[in-house]
Amino acid sequence: MGLRLSEAETLLSEGKIDQLMETIIEQHDALLEAYDFVLCQGVVNESLSQLIDFDLNIEIAKNLTAPVIGAIPARGMDEAGLKEALRLWSHTIKKRSSRS
Repeated sequence: MGLRLSEAETLLSEGKIDQLMETIIEQHDALLEAYDFVLCQGVVNESLSQLIDFDLNIEIAKNLTAPVIGAIPARGMDEAGLKEALRLWSHTIKKRSSRS
């Protein structure tokens, strides 16, 4: 269950973030009816910037009132790349927390 990345990208490119969130919430709620626990894997896409990935994942978690665990795909990253990814993640968390 979930959305294909292409479906999510289409909704995002059309500015339909509310429709995207509604679809995700509906599917999440349907799973909660059948299971005691639902684990949601965030979006990780090479074609999206990390900041968009982080921002979207935080927004989805916020709409699901779900806790967030940041996971950065560090394989193949040099130290500078990893530091930048951690900085972006930290920035996104702080930015989203201040909006709550």
